[in-house]
Amino acid sequence: HITAVSVVHQVIEKEPWYLKEDSRQLTYIAITSIKNLYEEDSEKYKKLCEIPFKFDDAFEGVCSLRDIDLAKRVEQVSIEEIETNFLSWKDPEANQVISSDSEIIKRLSEETEDEYKNYMEPVKHMEGSIPLHVKNICNAFVSEEVLVEVATGILDIIGGAWKNPAFGEKFAKSQSEGTYVTDIIVPLVKASLKKLSIKSSAFVSTAERQSIASKDRRGKTGKRPDIMFMVKRGRKIYELMFAECSRLFCDKEKEDNDWVKLWREMNDGCKPKKEKFGIIGIQVAGQKLHLYVLIRDGDGINRLFRLRSVDILIQFTDK
Repeated sequence: HITAVSVVHQVIEKEPWYLKEDSRQLTYIAITSIKNLYEEDSEKYKKLCEIPFKFDDAFEGVCSLRDIDLAKRVEQVSIEEIETNFLSWKDPEANQVISSDSEIIKRLSEETEDEYKNYMEPVKHMEGSIPLHVKNICNAFVSEEVLVEVATGILDIIGGAWKNPAFGEKFAKSQSEGTYVTDIIVPLVKASLKKLSIKSSAFVSTAERQSIASKDRRGKTGKRPDIMFMVKRGRKIYELMFAECSRLFCDKEKEDNDWVKLWREMNDGCKPKKEKFGIIGIQVAGQKLHLYVLIRDGDGINRLFRLRSVDILIQFTDK
């Protein structure tokens, strides 16, 4: 049966977390691909042509029925009855982390603005109260002279990459992840952290060393980040930052897998009290760098927020 409801239902079944406009576009594509199979004066052809004009009502109806069905199933099924073997770490039920980049949160921003604002509330409070002695250290670090020195070090590394034929258009695609991380990413991280006042007790681990926090939670299966920033205080080592990196050219599958791996590492290392900030994460996906922070909310749910994304200008550009 060809109706607006049946077509929209098939689209939502295939991509349940698509936003309304994404579902509309996918519906149009589906209609365009199949309507040419019928004669223009046929009943099926005419029905297909009418669907775009009925999309809004059909979408609302299908979503309402799905929500009602979901509510009934949630009431009937306990957590113990969920078949965990069919869950992956990309499912919120399994990973227990909700990301500001996830489809479910993007959908909130489109359909329920108040709930989206409530989720993003911690972003407004990223600046907490800082002890005076810490402020003095930070002010010394961000002085103009220090910033100039740090910026110069970063630009020297980028300038070296521009002159290095290994990262030019001819050879860049053949470079391994190890080369990119060793020659570019690690030097950039070290240059950015060079003038920290804790440099005598801080170090960058680059040998895919097993995370201590992850090992404590998972034993031999503990995660091994590409890069970690660590600080030693007394006999204890604190892991403050994890990083996952790709090759200079990164496909979507690798980017998604590294994103999952990164917040799993952050999740293992995050043991803050409720409403307190925890671990910093960096993902390098090709020539993009994404900065994340993990926070545990009042209900004990870990929320992952992307703070900033920047380009890594490995090749010369007029930008």
